[in-house]
Amino acid sequence: MGQGDERDCVGTGTLGGAGDSTLSRIGCRAAADLHDAMFQALGQNPSYVLRRAETEYPLADLCRGRSDPLQTYNDAIAEQERTIAAVKTVKSEGLESKREVCLSKLEQAHGVRS
Repeated sequence: MGQGDERDCVGTGTLGGAGDSTLSRIGCRAAADLHDAMFQALGQNPSYVLRRAETEYPLADLCRGRSDPLQTYNDAIAEQERTIAAVKTVKSEGLESKREVCLSKLEQAHGVRS
């Protein structure tokens, strides 16, 4: 879920592309909270999150950023920059394509041209 997806969830009863995953069986607020927790974890342990993202949560959605922005613009930008830097450190074999997809989405959300 990226920005606006929670509105889609409320308006249509769907979870913005989560389909029939576990997330489609829980409430929108819980899904947004889980999304934000996974985004935060991406900045702290990107290999772990990238390895597991597609099984329960679409990688492209996760890497767009938080569902609920942080309190200040500066905090949000700093978190986005830390997350981009963390994902760039991933060198694990088999995660290259997920790393590139995620970096592309992170940089788009941050306004960086690839």
